[in-house]
Amino acid sequence: MKAVCYCRTSTLDQAREEKTSIPDQLKWAKTLALEKGWEWKGEYIEPGVFGDVELEEREALSNLWKDAKNGNFDIVLIYHSSRFAREADIGMRVCRMLGQIRVQTYFRNSPIEPVAPDKFSWGMNIGSLYMMAFSFIGDFQENVARSERVRSGFQGLARRGVLTFAPYGYKKIPKIFTDKDGRQRYTWGFEVDPLKALIVQRIFNEYVKEGGSLRQIMLSLNKEGVLSPSGKIGEEAWSSSTIRNILTNPAYIGTVRWGRKLGGKYLQGKSLSGKQRRIVTLQRDWITEPGDHPKIIMDKELFDKAQVKLRLRYSLKGRAIASKGLLIGLIKCGRCGKNGYYKTRILKRKNNLVRSDYLCSSYITYKSCQRHIMAAKKLDGIIISNIAKIVSNLAYRKKLLSQNGKNKDTNFKEKLETLNRAKKETEIKQHRILIAYETGTLELEVFGEAKRRLDENTIDLIEQIENINKTLNDTSQAKEARRNFLNVIKNFKNNFYKVELSKQKELLQSLISSVIVSKNKIDINYRI
Repeated sequence: MKAVCYCRTSTLDQAREEKTSIPDQLKWAKTLALEKGWEWKGEYIEPGVFGDVELEEREALSNLWKDAKNGNFDIVLIYHSSRFAREADIGMRVCRMLGQIRVQTYFRNSPIEPVAPDKFSWGMNIGSLYMMAFSFIGDFQENVARSERVRSGFQGLARRGVLTFAPYGYKKIPKIFTDKDGRQRYTWGFEVDPLKALIVQRIFNEYVKEGGSLRQIMLSLNKEGVLSPSGKIGEEAWSSSTIRNILTNPAYIGTVRWGRKLGGKYLQGKSLSGKQRRIVTLQRDWITEPGDHPKIIMDKELFDKAQVKLRLRYSLKGRAIASKGLLIGLIKCGRCGKNGYYKTRILKRKNNLVRSDYLCSSYITYKSCQRHIMAAKKLDGIIISNIAKIVSNLAYRKKLLSQNGKNKDTNFKEKLETLNRAKKETEIKQHRILIAYETGTLELEVFGEAKRRLDENTIDLIEQIENINKTLNDTSQAKEARRNFLNVIKNFKNNFYKVELSKQKELLQSLISSVIVSKNKIDINYRI
């Protein structure tokens, strides 16, 4: 019998506790092959690869699969099922694929005595399949339990106001002490890094006080060669997202925040291609507690102003903030569904007669729609008048709230039906390409690319379906949206005309999700 081994660690210096480093795995496999009298045919080594990564994205495992199809060996030796895969479905799938071409797998932690190659047939020994499956499931259960223990520990620290990791601008100082029982304990504290703290303060000042943008700050830091949080220098060292993460981190004003993201791949989920989903939770579910670490931003008002500006930037999608159009970011063409542009032109130079219009971006870019949506002054007036009517007319307000809720439910249910159909079609396509690959119709590279694309599409569809179901089922969310709407309406008349354009845009964004303008119709979709 011809034998090979597969060795993997998820980090290069992993496995001190169970002695499962790559040299230890290799030594065990060679010793076993020698004892059994098997012919040694080589090893496939995979350092620094996580166990939930699919076969197609592992170089050594892909090479093993190619050589197995060429009949280069009869059995694969693996030190532990967790070295092969940390997900039961991945491990069983690869074992099945190998078994169907008459290649056996032998795990040290779940040893199944191999049979002669000419007598081996995948699926004949049901007991061995149970042993193998339970081994993979046990590894998965251990991972989930470990992940939950770590998550619970971080949660407990956050409730006590303890910062766990050092954000940019801080140094984490380990502290070892002896408790009353004579046992050594580990804790930590934080100190401000003076040079990095100056960069943090500069970012806040440039963004809030000097009116800078995320991109402008990023470019200036890269141009000056400032060392980034990841330790890089140069054109791509700092990014806009890095600047945004600093601006939104309340640690700089002495607050510990935990739970903004769901945390843990077993809670958030992963695609079959290994792509991590990132689920941001509702703010009411976050833990925020005063911390005992030093502050870098002493002025809380400065921090709060940064959050307001970031929210406006998000809702208006970047460049719309600088536009003089009041409804930019809200207005959409009723013919093609594209966003509206704000355009100002001088009609008569001598009299300085200026006209401003909302134009269709589809026409501007592709000439595929009609150019003009509506005069800006006219449309702005219609929207403001409608809001004024909601404020002053109680009967109209009640009717609008009732009708808007019904329309939203209908639209959500129609969209949900469309998404479920698309998901079912994608699942059929996934099944077809798997059959094509297993029968040899598709090459590994083609299968891997098609599978990755379909996996990403499935994840996107599932996220959309989950969000719609959550919205339909979460009555508290609907009540909160309605309450927020009524609070803004209550003070709208007094606030709107007293603030600058950017604040007026923010007020409208908090009330309206979109304004769709057709030839003879204007649909205002309020956030209720």
